[in-house]
Amino acid sequence: MLGTFVISVVLWTDWHNRLVWICLGTTLLLGLLGFWDDYEKIAKKNSKGVSARTKLVWQLAVALVAAYFFAYQAPDGAILTGRITFAAVSGPGDQTEMTDAILVPEQKQFVPYRALFLPFFKDPVVDDLGVLAVLLFAIIIVGA
Repeated sequence: MLGTFVISVVLWTDWHNRLVWICLGTTLLLGLLGFWDDYEKIAKKNSKGVSARTKLVWQLAVALVAAYFFAYQAPDGAILTGRITFAAVSGPGDQTEMTDAILVPEQKQFVPYRALFLPFFKDPVVDDLGVLAVLLFAIIIVGA
């Protein structure tokens, strides 16, 4: 399964995109950790495999490296070009109906990957988390 994933990523991805290589490297390293655990269980007939502490340490190490690369070595970030909104139109009588979502163009705004967005807030709550972004990304990678 992991081999099929790697082949499809290599065949159909943009090779110049660093984010793809960060994700692929993280996936391969965590897959290698899973293989090591399965190898311990099957080949060495150890029903426990790799200890939970060892797995967690390696997962955290891989996640911290990937998070650092994502936060500081990835391309500049995203560019917000507009807001999605719903347009209200007057219906028959005094009724108001909602139409489909539309993109309202705005001035382009650069947003670094280290910015913190929260639901229901229009702009980033924190513009740059700095080192805390690495810790947040690592927690998300290990938790997923």
